[in-house]
Amino acid sequence: MKNDKTLNMIPLSGCSSKPLSCYLKALGVFRLVANPLNRMGGVAADYRAKGFWTNDQFSLLSRLSCENLLSFFLEDYVPSPIIAPWNGGSGFFPNDNKTAFDPLSKTNEISERFLPLQEVIRVAEKEIRNRGLLKSPKDNQKAEFVSALRAGYPEHALDWLDAVLAVHSGRPSFPPLLGTGGNDSRLDFTNNFMQRLVSDKTGLFEVRSGKPLPDTEKLLRASLFGDTSQGLSKVAVGQFSPGSSGGPNATSAGFEGNSSVNPWDFIFTLEGAIMFAGAATRRHQSITDRSASFPFMVGKTVVGAGHGSVSGADEAKSRAEFWAPLWKHPASCEEVTVLLKEGRAVLRGKNARNGLDFARAVASLGINRGVEHFERYGFLKRSGEAYLSVSLGKRKVFPEAPDSTRLIEDLDAGRWLEKVRRFARSIDSSSARNSIRKLEDSLFEMTATGYGTPHSLQNTLVAIGDFVLWLARVEGSLNEKPPPPPRLSSEWIHKADDGTCEYRIARALASIGWRSSQEEEPTSRVETETSRQTSGAETEPPRTANGHGEEIPMAAHFVPVVSASVLRRYREWDVQSNKKLCVLESTDIVSGLGSVLQRRLIEQNTRDLQDKPLHGITKVNWMDISAFLSPNFDYARCKRILSGLVWVRPAVFLEPASESSSQPLPPFPYAALKPVFTPDTTLEEASILPPSGKIPVPSGIVAQLRSDKVDEAVRMAFARVRASGIDSHFSGRPPSAGTYSFTAAISGKLLAASMVIPLREQDLKYIVGRAYRIEKEAQNT
Repeated sequence: MKNDKTLNMIPLSGCSSKPLSCYLKALGVFRLVANPLNRMGGVAADYRAKGFWTNDQFSLLSRLSCENLLSFFLEDYVPSPIIAPWNGGSGFFPNDNKTAFDPLSKTNEISERFLPLQEVIRVAEKEIRNRGLLKSPKDNQKAEFVSALRAGYPEHALDWLDAVLAVHSGRPSFPPLLGTGGNDSRLDFTNNFMQRLVSDKTGLFEVRSGKPLPDTEKLLRASLFGDTSQGLSKVAVGQFSPGSSGGPNATSAGFEGNSSVNPWDFIFTLEGAIMFAGAATRRHQSITDRSASFPFMVGKTVVGAGHGSVSGADEAKSRAEFWAPLWKHPASCEEVTVLLKEGRAVLRGKNARNGLDFARAVASLGINRGVEHFERYGFLKRSGEAYLSVSLGKRKVFPEAPDSTRLIEDLDAGRWLEKVRRFARSIDSSSARNSIRKLEDSLFEMTATGYGTPHSLQNTLVAIGDFVLWLARVEGSLNEKPPPPPRLSSEWIHKADDGTCEYRIARALASIGWRSSQEEEPTSRVETETSRQTSGAETEPPRTANGHGEEIPMAAHFVPVVSASVLRRYREWDVQSNKKLCVLESTDIVSGLGSVLQRRLIEQNTRDLQDKPLHGITKVNWMDISAFLSPNFDYARCKRILSGLVWVRPAVFLEPASESSSQPLPPFPYAALKPVFTPDTTLEEASILPPSGKIPVPSGIVAQLRSDKVDEAVRMAFARVRASGIDSHFSGRPPSAGTYSFTAAISGKLLAASMVIPLREQDLKYIVGRAYRIEKEAQNT
């Protein structure tokens, strides 16, 4: 935008995006400059002024100069009629502080600048007398009182009334931005506002003449331009600026410090809050928390989510969250007012309900009014009963809907996130808070990057796995718990790929028990609960690779889930299960995969499956097997990634090709054992299947491996493969330790675990050919 040469850009160094008091102060200055009702004479100081944010600092684009701006506030500023006669401590009742209230309400000779404030005070006093109120009204009485005030107020007082509370269904509701109706515990904001204006010790103006007091100008310069100034007041500051409230460690000279407040800052803060006038009705949906109907205000979330310095235990002590919009292009006060009064972040056609919803809405173009960033604040209880606005970080608005939004929509199918969050919040335990917080932290991280880095997606997958394990273990019937996660699209597989062998191994293991490689994923789009309900009953799961009914998905080795449901969009707990399949739940991956191997072979017999239930859609090459068998492999990380990937639809085409590598070949025992533990269908695809058509698993061979009797296991494998019709290079005898480069002392447990990992067919031919006589045409890769 090309600036008009007649306009001045005025950087307001004292008006930054945080703390909250400075953000509201910036809006207050902007509103007062452009509003004719806040200037004596009824003509705005500059109604065409524009405001914008640059590097978290607010600037004005105005025909006013810096000196004109100072002169306006010192000579012509008319305070808004900010009062709260429904509150105790507001000045309207016998026991209230009246040091500023009485001069403003009782004085007949009063400056013109205070007449609007005095007018509204007298309207409220009249209503109090008519109702015979001797103390602040409560509940329904308060709602009736506020409704009567609205009917009697002059029009210029209604914006404050709308900003501070709303009456809905006969009950008052309050935006946390202004406490509970203009007060915070025993601190009434409006009485303090009057004291900052005209009290003898901490005021800025003389009540009769309206002239500024001696320190007023230098305090104004400090407030607007960040000039150093003395004369700050030792008065209560409320929730808006925690750093100015004093208390422990507030000074380097001692353990305690007094609050230190510039009166102008407090005045501008409340003047700015008026711009967030709420709506008296809930917009577009029914929301349990009525505070969500106020602009950019959402219900309380796990307030630590997305901000590690805040504990999940703070949620019970929080009021809500406020997301303060920042825009970089100059906008008029009228344009900003429209934005702030609309104040909605929309997620899937509905208003955002909590902080995570808001972050997702921001990332998915729920805000499209030129907002570039949001400063996020949580209202947390601190210092006894007082609430303070705590900064929870900054969030960018993306020009296009990012990938992370689509991925999180996957996870939230059927409103799964809402269900699990509500369940976790119903349990009063640190494990519940930590589990849901970790999940929401990871989702916040995804929305922050917008496009979801492999690191952030893997963090989320790990958090999903950990949360589901907690959900399955926590006390209570599975019928009473939220379901397992919905099926996640294979896009998660692509986006989470960081190129490590740990990830590739986990990805291959997670694909075991899914559809055959010939079947395509039906859709990558997010299915909604509605489409599920209208599409009729779920179809039966397709036959798997062995052609004989369902296999066992790897998810069933972590938690008791109905195997067939894992293939579907919505999963179910196996409430009849005795958890015999859950062998990966609480063990390391090496021991766990050995148990998986044994358990799956038992299931082959009990379910009368014709083939070994070890088929995987996604496979690895021999280099990844070598890495898995090496001491440098990160087994713990691999298992944690696997616990999340088991809920993701595998990608059918991710089969990494072999490459030239300095990685040593897998040890010889692996080559000797692998055909025994490979599904016959895979052996057939690799042109290794013997004339007999199958290679059964010898009884007891898994037990030999898990007992570290590798030589005996290898001899059993040679005998079994030879009996099936494939000869070895060694006449049925395993080679001596020097024949091939392999460690004779390799762990049998590790070998058993490696047998579960699906191996690419080309690599299978090559590796098996080291131990057995494969036909030449079968070895061509």
